Amino acid sequence: MKTSTLLAQAGLLVAASDAVGRIALLSPGMQELFELPFEPMPEDEISTRFRLFTPDGSTPLPTEDVPLVRARRGEVVRDALIAARSATGSLRHLRCNASPLIGPDGLLSGAVVLVQDVSGERAAHLRQSELRERLLETINHQLRTPVTNLLGYAEMLDDQRAGIAPEAQRALDAVLRAAGTLRTLLETISALVDLDRHAQLTKTYGDLPLVVEQVARAVTPLFDEHHVELRLDQPVTLPVVLDFAEIRRAVSELLKNAACYAPAGSVVRLRTRCEDGVAVDLTVSDNGPGIDDAELDRLIQPFERGTDPRQDVTGRGLGLAIAHTIASAHGGALQLSANRPRGLCASLRFPIR
Repeated sequence: MKTSTLLAQAGLLVAASDAVGRIALLSPGMQELFELPFEPMPEDEISTRFRLFTPDGSTPLPTEDVPLVRARRGEVVRDALIAARSATGSLRHLRCNASPLIGPDGLLSGAVVLVQDVSGERAAHLRQSELRERLLETINHQLRTPVTNLLGYAEMLDDQRAGIAPEAQRALDAVLRAAGTLRTLLETISALVDLDRHAQLTKTYGDLPLVVEQVARAVTPLFDEHHVELRLDQPVTLPVVLDFAEIRRAVSELLKNAACYAPAGSVVRLRTRCEDGVAVDLTVSDNGPGIDDAELDRLIQPFERGTDPRQDVTGRGLGLAIAHTIASAHGGALQLSANRPRGLCASLRFPIR
């Protein structure tokens, strides 16, 4: 069976280029999607001929950012999102995975890209984002403001407690408790709705150990408060391409979690490694109460915390869920394991690019 017939029957959206970047294959599905017949073309014409744009749908996609071109230059491209316009102007969003092709002689012989039309998924995501923004606006303006006013006036009355009858004092205490509960509930709902924002990345080039040291300095007061020592074990330098704002948040959440659960006088260790040249392993280990193996998966879910009755830890139980969301957005994962003989190891693993 010919390759073109196989691709047509499978409905795959595939294109390939040769060693110098000319389009050498365009599956029937790609020809139909882009309304273009197959013909060899140089790579510097791909963006224009295929009407490619950045995800915003208005900025033309530079040639060097075209996934097939990136792969032809030696890069493995995973889940790159681009946009394309039809001849009539309708916009589609495409997820692209591309890889270099290596010939029998070990030299680069071209590249191949697999394309997936995710326009429906993208539209659903945008609708979900709009609903989330509306919900946050409702919480922050239409609910939080009256609750804040209620709590403020109740606290003003509490300042005048001495002049209030005992029965009124008891009623005031009930109002204060109820208002405090409402405020905590609103903060929790807002944090949960906002969780997905941590999956929206803006990656840049930088040095990971330097960023980790900055986070460590920022959380030092918390470690001092709990009388816990923080020790770093990192390479001198480790260049990576990540969303550093989100990585800072993930590392900060792991360190804060360790500081709160580690016993006074103990040591929390943060170890950063890239032993395979592909992915980073960043591990925070403590000597706290640890977690039963059966509960490890539960802890990365929102609002879940350890159940050790000896631990008096406050918070909403979102730290590990945030770190997990950020790691997943980078194509990695957060793994929890026991730190033998006692404690917890929380390991962030994500690609260096």
